[in-house]
Amino acid sequence: MDQALDAAGLESSAIDRIFLTGGTSLVPRIRRIFTDRFGEGRIETGGELTSIAHGLALIGLEDDVAAWGA
Repeated sequence: MDQALDAAGLESSAIDRIFLTGGTSLVPRIRRIFTDRFGEGRIETGGELTSIAHGLALIGLEDDVAAWGA
């Protein structure tokens, strides 16, 4: 998180919303890391157990998935 903010040249206060998704976002300690940093009011959640699968399915529909590889 620190690296991403630094790379973008942003302070935590410049972030309007944080969207937590994926099963790990249900872990209380993980959520606390984000709420401590950004505040409860800026945290949004949804599709915790399905959003990653949906995203991967959308990538799978692409003609060239190489851009998504590491």
